[in-house]
This record gives sequence, C-alpha cells and structure tokens, in this order.
Amino acid sequence: MLVQSGEDVVAIAPDGTRRRLLTGAGDAVYSPDGTLVAFSRDGDLWIANADGSGQRRLATTPRVSEWGPAWTPDGKALAYTALVDGARQIRLIPLPTGPSVRSVRWKSGSPVITPIRARRRERC
Repeated sequence: MLVQSGEDVVAIAPDGTRRRLLTGAGDAVYSPDGTLVAFSRDGDLWIANADGSGQRRLATTPRVSEWGPAWTPDGKALAYTALVDGARQIRLIPLPTGPSVRSVRWKSGSPVITPIRARRRERC
C-alpha cells in the first residue's frame, strides 16, 4: 500500500513495515501488475519502478499542472487530471509514452465528455 507522508510517498508492506519510496511526490499508485508506480511531482506526471528506482518524467508540460494518475485496468495507459489554461481536464496518456488525449473538459462548471470517434490528439 502507498500512503502520503508529508512530501514523501511511503510503501507499507503487509507486515506493517514502512519504507520511504518517493520524495517530493504525491498521488502515487501502483500499476495493475505491481511493477510500476505512477505519481505527480512539481506539476508533472512521473513513473518509476515499484521499488522507487528508475524515476522518469512522462512529459514536460509547461504551464500545465497534472495530478491524480490512475492506471487503466490493462496497465497500458494513465488517466489523470490536468489544469490547462485554467480549465480542468481529464486526460489519457498511452504508455510507454505518447501524446495525451483530452477525454473530459469542464464547461461552465460541468464536465463535457469528448466521444472517442471525435477526439483529436492534443499535446499539452
């Protein structure tokens, strides 16, 4: 299990032992197969091996804040929230990495879902 402890992400083993996994990170979540962890740091999305090694930024997105990653059930993509030009969006980024695609945007405080057939690939 992953928990937030201040500015760190801590892994708690089944026996209750705690180990700092990531520093300066939040919103951490294991991949469905347990081999990777996705997290946010400094407004960007990152990914690392399940033990915290091999940390790498998925994309550099100036003027965009990203948080709340969630794996798709097959582990082939991450859904996350992004704040783009003051508008909140739900985006999907295929892995290993690819351009993200806007799935939901907010208009007048209500979510607007973009149908898959109408989606255009949009880079942040």
